[in-house]
Amino acid sequence: MESATSFVMLTLLTTTVGKTVDYTGRNLTHVPIDSITPDAHSVRLSDNNICHLGSFNTTPYIRYLFIDNNRVNNLSSQTFQRLGELRVLDLDRNYIVSLRDFVFSDLAALWNLFLSNNLISAISERAFHGLASLEFLELSGNRLSAVPMQAIRLIPSKQLLLVSLMVNNISQIPGDLTSAHLSASYQFQGNPLRCPDEHVSRNGVFDFDDLDKWPRTKHYTVISEHNRSFVEKFFLVKSRYKYFGVLPNTFYVSAHLSFDLPFLEKFGGHEHVDSYFWDTPSGRHMVEPTTKALEVEDFTAEDSGMYRNVLKRRGRKITNYWDMLLCLKPQPKEKQEQEMAVPPSDDLLPHGSVLL
Repeated sequence: MESATSFVMLTLLTTTVGKTVDYTGRNLTHVPIDSITPDAHSVRLSDNNICHLGSFNTTPYIRYLFIDNNRVNNLSSQTFQRLGELRVLDLDRNYIVSLRDFVFSDLAALWNLFLSNNLISAISERAFHGLASLEFLELSGNRLSAVPMQAIRLIPSKQLLLVSLMVNNISQIPGDLTSAHLSASYQFQGNPLRCPDEHVSRNGVFDFDDLDKWPRTKHYTVISEHNRSFVEKFFLVKSRYKYFGVLPNTFYVSAHLSFDLPFLEKFGGHEHVDSYFWDTPSGRHMVEPTTKALEVEDFTAEDSGMYRNVLKRRGRKITNYWDMLLCLKPQPKEKQEQEMAVPPSDDLLPHGSVLL
């Protein structure tokens, strides 16, 4: 047993040579904090079985910390204390259920925070307190039923660029969302979104009657592995980043209009497509052949809602999706009042009624 222990320690110590420490895929159940040199700048703990993180306060110079694909289920405010130089924190694919106040409060230099593909259903108002340099917040693939508006609003960063909330359980995009951070874009694809109760004024809202062509937007990908589904991790590349407002796009459509839904030719290689269909408020519509567009006929209130394009590749556990909201265009109040003021015709009056 002593020789085996010595071998493990030798392996860990050998890994820590220089300022990059890599313990990826070592079947670790805890963080080998005593084997991480104080001057380590990059630490990889990916693909292990770590449940409890302990504290990194003895390694204050870490700039890149990867703890993705582990079994972490709880975060403590002590865990990331003294990590004042941390730039990237990756906690993708864990089992975190909630974010409490001040858990990241020491991470004033953090740029990117990955919390995707966890089980997060609750976020405290001050969970992101202290994140003065945050540019990208990744919360996709969780169990949020509403946008954590107050927590987002209280992010102190002046350079927040993107908040991703894809594939949660959110049904409504707040009308005042973009006022929280004027520089930030938001991703909501993969949520069971409903049309807003009234016309909202924000980026990503279009009047369909004024469109020459459908706006271009990116698909998102879900990967099935080990009886779980994971949203493909999205990396923010600042040099290629462009502000886009809010996705998915919302289109206001006039009543009784007929039109073709956009066809995603950019996927290419249709001979390798297993199935191509649209999930719509009226049900699932298979599209055959796969080079054909789906027509929406005589658009009414019953057709309003989420339209999700689903494209599955043959022999792969990867599904590509593309979402948009098609909503019946609200009538002007003057027209509604005029319609309400029109008296019923004689044909609609009950027998024996007198129109006064």
